Amino acid sequence: MITRLQDFLTRSAQRDPDRTALVMGDERLSYRYLESLTNQLARLQQAHGVTAGSRVCVVAAKTPWTIAGLLATLKAGGMYVPIDSAVRRRGWPASSTPPSPPWY
Repeated sequence: MITRLQDFLTRSAQRDPDRTALVMGDERLSYRYLESLTNQLARLQQAHGVTAGSRVCVVAAKTPWTIAGLLATLKAGGMYVPIDSAVRRRGWPASSTPPSPPWY
């Protein structure tokens, strides 16, 4: 039984590699491509210190590439923390500390 989103992606890529996984406007990513991309990004994140339980802050537009980055974070063992880009532009609240780099 598949219980994690990233495992569903891997299983779908094995079963239907050329089937469309993500669509946004004219952009389409196949399961094969998305699986390969997320594995590469996960290894990159791990090389930069993402381990089990790491929080990775994400400030990004809503695109297939952002979804790939979120899935990669899960594959690397981390958890993503979506940051509203409007909040990022205003600056961090005085009562909180911005997350530590690296930003992905």
